Amino acid sequence: MNKSDITTTSESTSHLEIAIGQYATKLDRLDSSETEVTETRVYEVLLARDAVENLLRKRVEGTESPLAELVELDQRLKVHNDLIGTTLNLKNWREVLNPPETAWWWYFCPTPVVSVWDRLDWLWNTLTITSLTMVGSLMINITNAMSAGRAVSFSLSV
Repeated sequence: MNKSDITTTSESTSHLEIAIGQYATKLDRLDSSETEVTETRVYEVLLARDAVENLLRKRVEGTESPLAELVELDQRLKVHNDLIGTTLNLKNWREVLNPPETAWWWYFCPTPVVSVWDRLDWLWNTLTITSLTMVGSLMINITNAMSAGRAVSFSLSV
């Protein structure tokens, strides 16, 4: 290992730590502005996470401590799933930047909202099946009773 390798290692580690620090700062601003979150703040956080990822690809040995902080920051980012997923221009940003599928932070989907009426679908489906079964059974019984009692007669006129 020569001296230039050591310099590159420490430089890339310090760049990674700086990028993680910027990511943490932008995520803190997103956390603190729950009432008034702008698309710009969401975009800044996503770009900061991209910068960290780009430096992680150049990662070298001995970067375990920043990685532990990155995992914690990513968990905090995942808490904002609905907020980021409902950002209006997220789809446009993805089309322009074309991030890879491994860049999961660009692919947040909001939790689907379940209507009050949809929560009782199982009940309505059960009642519908039960009612249709009863109606079918009654139709068969009535048809059999009418044909056995000759209430319904079929005459053949020749």
